[in-house]
Amino acid sequence: MNKRFLIIFICLILLLTGCYVPSDPSEPPVTSDTPVTSVTPEPPVTSDPSDVPNPSGEPQNQQNVTDSPVVTEAKPTIAVPTYAPKSEPIYNSERSAGEMPDVDLKVLYLTVKEGDTDETNHTWKEINTYSGQDYANMGVDRYKISGILYEGTEKGITDNEGMECTVSYRGQASSKAKQKSYKIKLTDETWMDQKVLNLNKHFPDHLRFLNKFAYDIIDEVPQMIGLKTQFVRLYVKDLSGGADPDTAAYVDYGLFTHIEQLNGRALKRLNLDKNCCLYKVNAFEFWEYDDVKLTTDPTYDETAFNNRLENKGNTDNEKLIKLMDLVNDKQISDQTILDYYVEKENIAYWMAFQILIDNVDTNCRNFYLYSPSDSEKWYIISWDNDGAFSRLKTEKSNTESAPWRYGVHNYWGTVLFNRLLHTKDFRDALVKAATDLKENYLTKEHVSNLLNLYEKTVGYVFNGSGDKADFPKERHDKMLSGIPDNIEENYDRLIDSLNHPTPFSIGGPSYNPDTNEVFVRWHSSYDFNDRGISYVIEVTDDPYFEKTLYTTETENINITFSHEWGPGQFFVRVTAKNSDGYTMGAFTKQRLDGFGTVFGASMYTIE
Repeated sequence: MNKRFLIIFICLILLLTGCYVPSDPSEPPVTSDTPVTSVTPEPPVTSDPSDVPNPSGEPQNQQNVTDSPVVTEAKPTIAVPTYAPKSEPIYNSERSAGEMPDVDLKVLYLTVKEGDTDETNHTWKEINTYSGQDYANMGVDRYKISGILYEGTEKGITDNEGMECTVSYRGQASSKAKQKSYKIKLTDETWMDQKVLNLNKHFPDHLRFLNKFAYDIIDEVPQMIGLKTQFVRLYVKDLSGGADPDTAAYVDYGLFTHIEQLNGRALKRLNLDKNCCLYKVNAFEFWEYDDVKLTTDPTYDETAFNNRLENKGNTDNEKLIKLMDLVNDKQISDQTILDYYVEKENIAYWMAFQILIDNVDTNCRNFYLYSPSDSEKWYIISWDNDGAFSRLKTEKSNTESAPWRYGVHNYWGTVLFNRLLHTKDFRDALVKAATDLKENYLTKEHVSNLLNLYEKTVGYVFNGSGDKADFPKERHDKMLSGIPDNIEENYDRLIDSLNHPTPFSIGGPSYNPDTNEVFVRWHSSYDFNDRGISYVIEVTDDPYFEKTLYTTETENINITFSHEWGPGQFFVRVTAKNSDGYTMGAFTKQRLDGFGTVFGASMYTIE
């Protein structure tokens, strides 16, 4: 029996005897060791691997809390570098800080009709009807339709020759939206030196230009890697489904933002390695997932792999799997991962930027992983920033959203970010990056000038086309004026989040009818300043927690209490509190019909 197998076997025995509870989010899940009778267990802490993508951006790292760890064959020890660590920055910036971007509006005209192949023999109505889930249920690739794309102005087409293309809808969660986004692939020609057009509708963004705003700021920051963007107004003439070409007319589909496709052309423009490892992250928290494997593995499933991340570069996944093994190997220090396997400055600026613009749906998706072929280092490239200023859009108060959504805690459930945040070096780099961004790139004056420029350039398109949403102008104006102050608030939240303990997960309570007792356990919280942590436990039958039936505080990570309140549905909330009084709730939450979400609590039912 080798050493690693022995360690895993001992941990399993300790877990089954109630002596071992993981102390870190990257450890196995919390489990319960008391028989469960007449109890409704809480849902899994996070989604099942089949339930991807993850539009909410909530942690998906935990297994069902009732699962037991699986003992697997021990892996060989990973050799770590012995040379002195060195920084390998990639500096890309098209404009200097404060310089205004190009915000010209391009006008395109698209004529679509059924193609001559099975792949494109579909109608425009079909293209706009089915969602990503529909295609998954049907077991077919996304439908395409043939088209010809023309350049023009608001007055009409100026280039009568046109460019042959195919068109499909694009996006994941956005595929269910009433207004679609489109991917247009040009057959022979290029448009603005690009063969693939990603026309994004950005339906969650009521301003419709936050993605471009984010990329335009990134374009100024040397430490970040960004993509080109372009405002586009699209008109579509549908000749499919037997439409009469003599009477069919172009219909205004409104404002889109074209985002540069991160392909060989973009890599060349950015002076990046065309032989790189490049992955578009869809739902990936750096756990050692069974469906992330080499393409040469006989059990490799491309669909399952793509649910996690899509390979856009070198088809050999060996380097990615090595990174997964590294961050999940507790014998390798957090500092080693920071020094040798990621570019600290790049990831610190990326994370700081996402926190400052409150783009919370970036903890396990909506970014690219990039690693050049001649380096062990990994970098992050921003992708899909239309979720920015999420709480400002929804006008949610702090009590209506999970407390861990603010600051660094939003990234605590992803293994790689968890390991980095354990190091003071990375936390210091993060604060330094956030301060630089706030003081030099996201200043109130520059942000206000940019937003006003966008509004002046494309506001008339948004207000005069099919884009006009049920979004009162007063809310539109309130959000527009509120963004500069919101960036300041998000900076303060980032700094404040480093004072709080980290979020954790609660196991499902178990009830023992013989003793009339309930047993609950949870993961340990962590304090960035090594302060002592205790846990406040509250039990209630009121999802608002306006009254409690039982309250206590302990330094342990489990508790047993007597159930004295008869049958019903009950909630157990656990809050971590450090010695300076800063608190943090759990990742765990409950969704209740007719109520909403109970944050930081587990639930049990006594019949």
